[in-house]
Amino acid sequence: MNIKNTSKPKSQKKAQLSDRLFQIRAKIRRDSVTLKGAQPTAGGKGAVTNLLNNLCGGNDQRKILLSWLFVYNDVPPLVPISSKQLSGGQWYALTIWIGANPDDNWEPSEDFRVECEIARKAAMSAFSARLEDYDIVDPDDLVTKAAIGLGGNIRGEDA
Repeated sequence: MNIKNTSKPKSQKKAQLSDRLFQIRAKIRRDSVTLKGAQPTAGGKGAVTNLLNNLCGGNDQRKILLSWLFVYNDVPPLVPISSKQLSGGQWYALTIWIGANPDDNWEPSEDFRVECEIARKAAMSAFSARLEDYDIVDPDDLVTKAAIGLGGNIRGEDA
């Protein structure tokens, strides 16, 4: 009996995953521009925030994911962004991505659960890769965060 390995090579899977992540981000960004003037309700914002917190493992990773999704530059985002900084269009773009229905207790689509986990891992990877570029004195210091977010290189006192 001959058994063939029909799985795709690792490099092909990685390329497909990379393409899918690019598509997710591009769609969310397009939707956020299209829905620019929209104003979501406070309840809707809370539901989206809670859902993302649950799927991302808390505030810190949710903020990194938001930065990865919405910061418009080619350099991996470093400084996490608060959901308070999101525009109405960005909130609605997240709601569309989640595929949740407010009438159905904000239960997200199964696709979203998978995509969110993949996007979270990509965001954390980009965040970690960027952190390694710097010898940070205090990553929680607001000046340090601002300087790094603007592309600065922060070194310790004895550097």
